[in-house]
Amino acid sequence: MTMDETEINHIVAMYKKKREREYTNYHTKYKLDEDLKERARERAKEHYKANTDKNKQLYLSNKDFHKAKSSFYYYKKNNKLTLFHEKHKDRVLLLQERGFKVEKAIELPKIVVSFD
Repeated sequence: MTMDETEINHIVAMYKKKREREYTNYHTKYKLDEDLKERARERAKEHYKANTDKNKQLYLSNKDFHKAKSSFYYYKKNNKLTLFHEKHKDRVLLLQERGFKVEKAIELPKIVVSFD
């Protein structure tokens, strides 16, 4: 299906009109409606209560991964990635299993320059 320039411009204009209408509708009707706010807050509270165990379980299952990622960024920031690879091999493996790119830092040879 090919469209010429006028059809594309018409579709874009219709989309912009729709978005503008939705924006004004929200900011004039729904945003100021106290009853709607209360229902949304109640719905959010119910969702929070219903999913606390699920969120806790998700946190516990990803705890080691987040700890490994955090320590990786710490060692990277301080330019000690080789030390990270030496000290925390288990964390390196965990990050690699999850598809996180963990590369060793390239250490340049130290060059001693003497002017005698």
